[in-house]
Amino acid sequence: MGETAQVVNQYKEPVKPQQPLPVDSIEAQELVSQTDSSVEYKGKEIAGAVATIETVFKPIVGEQSGRVGSYWGNQDNLVYSTQNRRDASTFVSVTETAGSADAVIRDSGFDLEEMFETQDDEVKRFILKITDTTGASLYGWIGGIAESADVYTIDVYNDRLSVVNQNWVGTLASFDNTSLAKAEIFRYDGSLVFGTGTAFTEEVQHPKEYASSWKEVMEAVQGFSNGQYCIDYMRGLIIGVRASTTASEDLTYNIWASAVKAVSGGSDTNLIQLGGETLGDHGSTVIDHGIQPLYEAKDFDGSALPNAVTEGQAARPASTLSGIPFAFLVNEDGSKSPIATDDSAQVATPDIVNVGGEYRASATTYADGDAVINQYDVNGNLKVTSESAGNAPQAYGVDAAGADTYTTVVTASADRHNMHVSLKGSNDAIISIDSGTTDHYYIVAGSTQVFDDILISNTATVQGKNASAGNNYTNLTITIW
Repeated sequence: MGETAQVVNQYKEPVKPQQPLPVDSIEAQELVSQTDSSVEYKGKEIAGAVATIETVFKPIVGEQSGRVGSYWGNQDNLVYSTQNRRDASTFVSVTETAGSADAVIRDSGFDLEEMFETQDDEVKRFILKITDTTGASLYGWIGGIAESADVYTIDVYNDRLSVVNQNWVGTLASFDNTSLAKAEIFRYDGSLVFGTGTAFTEEVQHPKEYASSWKEVMEAVQGFSNGQYCIDYMRGLIIGVRASTTASEDLTYNIWASAVKAVSGGSDTNLIQLGGETLGDHGSTVIDHGIQPLYEAKDFDGSALPNAVTEGQAARPASTLSGIPFAFLVNEDGSKSPIATDDSAQVATPDIVNVGGEYRASATTYADGDAVINQYDVNGNLKVTSESAGNAPQAYGVDAAGADTYTTVVTASADRHNMHVSLKGSNDAIISIDSGTTDHYYIVAGSTQVFDDILISNTATVQGKNASAGNNYTNLTITIW
C-alpha cells in the first residue's frame, strides 16, 4: 500500500488534532469590534519579563478587507517605497524631534497626500518606515500630509489613535538622519489596540505564526527589547517583553461574527432582529413580526398604569418587583383597571376579580376602601359572618315577643358550635350567645341565618333583644347544636 497522504500547514508541518487548519474566509460573516476588559498579562510582573496575553475571540481580523490580521511590516502590506520609484522619488529629510516628528519626500509621479493622508478624527491606516544606510529604522503612523508642488511633508505619530503624540517609534539615538537609505509605506493590517499600551509598546515580526511548536517563538522573544511584542493573529496570542509592571488592561480588536448580528459582541443570535429587520422594542412602532419580550418589573401602586403605550406600539407585559405579572380588567368604557392585591390601596371605583379565597385563623381587619377577598374556616367553609373572641357563635328556642333588654331564648346543655336563627316580622333583632354579655349578631327582619364553627359554652344562654328600642321583633326562632 502507498503512503497515507497528510495535510500540512503553510510551514509544511503535518496538521494535528490540536493544530487545526487556519481558515482565512467564511462567507456570510461580518466584521465586529470586540472589547475584552481587563485582560491579564501572564508572567512575572517586572519590566524585562516575558509575558503573554490571549484574546477571548480569534482570529484577530484587520481594520479593513476582513482578512486575518498580520504584522504591518510584512512585505504583503508594503504599498509604497522610494527605492521602487527610481528617479521619480527622492527621500529628502527626517525630523526626529519629539512633538514634531515628520519626513519629507519628493515624488513627481504619485500624489502621496491623496493616497495616504489620514484625517485627525480617523484611525490611521498607514505606517511610514524610514531606514538609514546602517540598517537602523524608525516608524510611525501617518497623519496629516502637507503638499507643496511635488514635495510632501508627512507627520508621523507613535499610535494609531492619537493626534497629539507626533513622535517616532524606535531608538532615535541609533538612527542617522543624515544618511538615509529608503522610505517605505505599509498598510496597517491589524486591529488590536491596547487600553494603556504601557507594557507592550512596539510590535515586531512574529517568528512563526500558527506553528505547532513554541520553540521559535520563545527563542525569538529572548532577543526582544523591553516593550517589543509580536502577535499570532490566527490564535489571538500576544507575546512580548514587558516595558512596565502593568498587570492587566483592555484590548479592542475586530473579529468575524455571524451574518445574524452578535449580541454583546459575541457570536450569539441577535434576539432583536428577524429577517434583517429590527423588532419593535417597548414603546416603538410594531412591525409585522416580532418576538414577545420578557416581563418588565415595575413599582406599581395602583395610581398609574405601568408600561403605558399608544395604539400601534410594541408592548411587553409588566410584573411586580417580585416577578408576578400584573393583570388588568377592561371597563365598559375601554379603560383598564389593575387587579388589586389583598389589603392594598384601591382605586376609587375598583374592579375586583376574586377566585377562591384564603383560610385565616384570625380574621383580617380592613381599612375603609381596601380590597377584600373571601375568607374561609379551617374546613374550607366560606365565612358568612365574623366571629367574636373565643371562637364564639350559637343555640335553640322560640321567643314570640321582643324587648329592649336581652331575653333568654334557649340555654345550652353542652358546648354547641352551630346556630340557626329565623326572624319574621318587620323589626330587626340582636343575638347574644354568652348570656347577654356581648352583642354578637345583628339579625335582619324576615331573614334566616346559619352560623357554623362557633362556640356556645355549656350552660350559656342564647338571648335576643330589639335592635332598636321600642321596635319589638316577633317570631324569633333559635336552634343550636
